[in-house]
Amino acid sequence: MLITKSIQTKNLSIMKKLFLLSAILMLLAFFSQAKAQWGSSVREGDVMINAGIGFLPTVGVSDVETTVPPLSVSGEYVVSDNISIGGYIGYVENKSELSFSSPMDNKTITYGYDYSHFIIGARGSYYFVNERDYVLYAGGMLGYNAASSSFYIEDDDYEDMISNQAQDAGGFAFAGFLGAKYFFSDNVGAYLELGYGVSIASVGLSLKF
Repeated sequence: MLITKSIQTKNLSIMKKLFLLSAILMLLAFFSQAKAQWGSSVREGDVMINAGIGFLPTVGVSDVETTVPPLSVSGEYVVSDNISIGGYIGYVENKSELSFSSPMDNKTITYGYDYSHFIIGARGSYYFVNERDYVLYAGGMLGYNAASSSFYIEDDDYEDMISNQAQDAGGFAFAGFLGAKYFFSDNVGAYLELGYGVSIASVGLSLKF
């Protein structure tokens, strides 16, 4: 009788362990399937189009005033659940303003240079957090800043008194950034990026296909 009761108790303990193990395996399978279906915002094969505006520009020469903030459009193709590659196009305008006093009539003359920056490049991102509604990522951009400049002066009569040669503001462009995207739906989201190279911060919308 005692032996039979001991065997029954042992069998019951084994059955409980098997049931618990089965439940754990079923939960793991469920969460694995859920992760595959809706657990990641960004998946291999996705295409994203981003459009945004930047603040605190870092492109161009120093000591300038921004007249058109950084405007950008970028595209990304997700080559894996963690990596995307794509292209970047941006535009910025700024100006430097100076003044001098004319020795002839002691008049203060204001002059300066207007700069336009057209930036094109390739960028890549690594998604180190990829959840259902949001992603966190880091990346970089390498490209070229095709800059142009023009001279202006408030009184043309004084133009010969100064050099109207603007500073060189173009050349290779590079940027590094940390970013976050939050998706309101399967196809529409918003992003925030912090970094250096084009602007300190940028915000915008992201469309996913």
